[in-house]
Amino acid sequence: MRLLMTCVLLGTLAGCEDKAIDLGATDRKDPPAEKELKVPDAGAKVETVGLNAAVKGSIGKEVKKNVYVLVTPLSNAELKNVWWVQGAVTRKGEAYECEAQFGEADAGAGEYFAVVGIATDKEYEAGEQLKGLPAGATYTKLKIVKRPK
Repeated sequence: MRLLMTCVLLGTLAGCEDKAIDLGATDRKDPPAEKELKVPDAGAKVETVGLNAAVKGSIGKEVKKNVYVLVTPLSNAELKNVWWVQGAVTRKGEAYECEAQFGEADAGAGEYFAVVGIATDKEYEAGEQLKGLPAGATYTKLKIVKRPK
């Protein structure tokens, strides 16, 4: 029984890796435009996430900058363009990954979030709030996700 449970758990974890939010390459000199930071139109195809989700991206192996994933809620006007630095990024070759959080407990359920990866010389701490996206960074394409109710 214990072996079966271990196999099921490992299979589930392996399946989760395939479902990571893919931000693509961290190769854009300009931050996402402010007009992109909006709730999508009804019927738009948007990935769904839970309270936590894996996020992945890529960056050149030769890039020695700090890499972070940032998240902002789009459904809350009071938090417009306030970004939260997510957990530590793990780099392996050109790939990177981290665990991101979308709200807290019930707060954030049913909301849309914008996610972006950045490479910068600056250093940030997980959980730190940034007012706007940092200047002078390199960015991924913006990704919009929804956390169901």
